[in-house]
Amino acid sequence: MRTVLRAVLVAAALVSAAAGSHADTVRLKTGAVLVGDVALAENGDLVVTTRFPEEGTFTLKRDQLEPRSLYDVLDRRTAPGDADARLQLGEMAEATGLYGIAVSDYLAVAELKPELRGDMEKRIERVREAIAAEILQDAKVLLEEGNPQSALMYLHTIQERYGTTKAAKEAKKLMATGHEHAGSSVDVAKKTISEEKAPKVVESVEKDLEKGDREASKLGGHEGDSSRDRKAAEKAIRYFESAWEKIKTLPVAAQDAELQDKIRRLRQSGKERLAKAYLSAGSIHLQAYSLPRAEEYCNKACELQPEDKANHALHRLIIEAKINGGHGWTGR
Repeated sequence: MRTVLRAVLVAAALVSAAAGSHADTVRLKTGAVLVGDVALAENGDLVVTTRFPEEGTFTLKRDQLEPRSLYDVLDRRTAPGDADARLQLGEMAEATGLYGIAVSDYLAVAELKPELRGDMEKRIERVREAIAAEILQDAKVLLEEGNPQSALMYLHTIQERYGTTKAAKEAKKLMATGHEHAGSSVDVAKKTISEEKAPKVVESVEKDLEKGDREASKLGGHEGDSSRDRKAAEKAIRYFESAWEKIKTLPVAAQDAELQDKIRRLRQSGKERLAKAYLSAGSIHLQAYSLPRAEEYCNKACELQPEDKANHALHRLIIEAKINGGHGWTGR
């Protein structure tokens, strides 16, 4: 199904390019993609004369379109210096969760009409409050789900980026709870195996890590084919996860010093490899605008290595993609 959808989107892009600069790509909430000429009816409906996927004329209500697609259609028909129209677009963006776009529009209105700057600043602060509130809600859900490390990442983001909001005050209180629950170790299983069984498990771990490394080495080698990169990343994750689950069962203390040192190195290396694989997969999904999956992998990496700055960097990119791209907070 994903392959078919990808083919449709690629075809849509090609048809759009071939149709000329006046062609619009309209995305519906159903997932359908229409390419052609768009006209605005007097009652506000959109009349689309399509060239793809078939020729025809369709009349669409505005609420049938994805919010970002509707915004793009209207934005292309708005003169850059039309402050009133820009204000209406900003209001529509804010109402549909296109927060980054709303801020941009309100700033543009303030430049076009300086007498409205005060009002625009209030609107921008309102948008910031909405962003922080939704990030806070995600953090609460993560705490309830037993993912304190990931929740802390959200709470830190609120403190760093939206520190003047009301949500920041509650985030500060929740951080203590997050740190308390995040104190437990994720490196060791509740029940470990005997030292006698450890060498065989170590051998199996090393094989899994080798297979995972082989898949990870394929990333970026497909000339931009993100689907092949995604498959390689997910295969690498499966091998590294298998290795990590076995590593966690290894004894914490072994009398054999050489075995003890090998287990220590495997525990560190296995966790690093798995976290890196999660981040790679998260980045690939982010590039494909699959934000829920990107966030899922980012959270997993954070659970393993909450102190790693790369986790926080990917997390911020995901949040910015939600804010600026209007994908909504559908990952929760």
